[in-house]
Amino acid sequence: MLSKSNKMRILHITPRFWPAVGGAEELLGQVSRRLVAGGHQVTVATTDARSANLLWDPRGSRLQTTEEEIEGVRILRFPLRHLPAAPLSYSAVRRLLWLMNGVATIPTSWLEAAASYTPWLPGLAEWLAAVDETFDLVMAMNIAFESLILQAARYANRRQIPFVCFPLTHLGCEAVPGQDALGSFYTMRHQIHLARQSSALLAMTPTEAAFYQARGVPPEKITVIGSAIDQAVLKGGDEARFRHKYHLEHPFAFSIGTLCYDKGTLHTLAAMQSLWEAGHTFDLVLAGAVMQDVERALGHLPEDLRRRVHLLGVISQQDKNDLLAAGDLLVLPSRTESFGTVYLEAWCYGKPVIGARTWGVQDVIHEGEDGCLVPFGDSGRLAGTILQLLSSPETLRRMGNSGKARVADYTWDKRYPLLCDAYQRVYEMRRCHALSG
Repeated sequence: MLSKSNKMRILHITPRFWPAVGGAEELLGQVSRRLVAGGHQVTVATTDARSANLLWDPRGSRLQTTEEEIEGVRILRFPLRHLPAAPLSYSAVRRLLWLMNGVATIPTSWLEAAASYTPWLPGLAEWLAAVDETFDLVMAMNIAFESLILQAARYANRRQIPFVCFPLTHLGCEAVPGQDALGSFYTMRHQIHLARQSSALLAMTPTEAAFYQARGVPPEKITVIGSAIDQAVLKGGDEARFRHKYHLEHPFAFSIGTLCYDKGTLHTLAAMQSLWEAGHTFDLVLAGAVMQDVERALGHLPEDLRRRVHLLGVISQQDKNDLLAAGDLLVLPSRTESFGTVYLEAWCYGKPVIGARTWGVQDVIHEGEDGCLVPFGDSGRLAGTILQLLSSPETLRRMGNSGKARVADYTWDKRYPLLCDAYQRVYEMRRCHALSG
């Protein structure tokens, strides 16, 4: 583990950071604060996006503070810019990248040039070109927004410092990882090239690690970090308080996170609608930022069914803990999870989970033991699984207890040292190289 005798100046580059809410944001916040507590200096360079959709849509919400310090972590926010006609232009560029990727004669450098606009963050490039601070290591995360990882790799190369890649890859749900309509946008040639350039690669699951190893990243460079939860933060959930606040009397399924198609929210709504129309009285609680496709779907629900949906928006930590305590079943059949930290949060409260049968998530959820996996987009199968679980308190209890037993392996006390060791290795290699040179 990194020791205080090896104090490092670390630069983290990421699409969004606190107070933006999300699994990756929470993960990097935990890591950054713990590094600072260990005596290291941490700067986080990020965008001014509060809502995730600002990364591609100028109508998203922004954070106004450009520089601040939180618990010793220095945060620099650079304003996102957008091409004319965004968000359509953003989608067009991503589509163009996908088409170019399929033409073997097109060089990787052309793909990198096009990707520099998704997202477009010229202020970060200018700062990296001019900054006179010296960093010992730069880590960049989220391969879906590779323009930031590209800037990190170039900066590391200029300064001759280690570059750590934390891709958070979504590998899709087809027979071959990375080959379906979603996964192919995370595994293009220039993205794989960035992973190969790294001094170290942090993977969320063994499946992700194997994917990059098969594409030329040496196994000794890869560390499987996984995700983690802070059990102290999750304490104190009150079932009675939550049920009273939202007038919930029946068993209910719930989802936490961005509410949209890729997260399986539309399929969850369709599954619940079929159960309601069959006479079942379960409720559905949805917590998180609401995207337009879900707003439209809710608008099309009959009013009597719409009342069964409790739409909470983004909630406080206390409300989240109360929800976890009160809910019966977490339903998150998402195709955009590199791990799915919310599954751990549900297990912390002894609640079973339903996820989509996707690469990566299959490493996390043990089918039939702590939860169930359904094909992404199959609302019929999802409805049957929800009905089976909510109709059997004993099954809910058994699966929830199984999940709760696994949480001990996914605490920060267990996971943080893995990342520290990866940082330590590349730091020591660079220092030894400098001394021998």
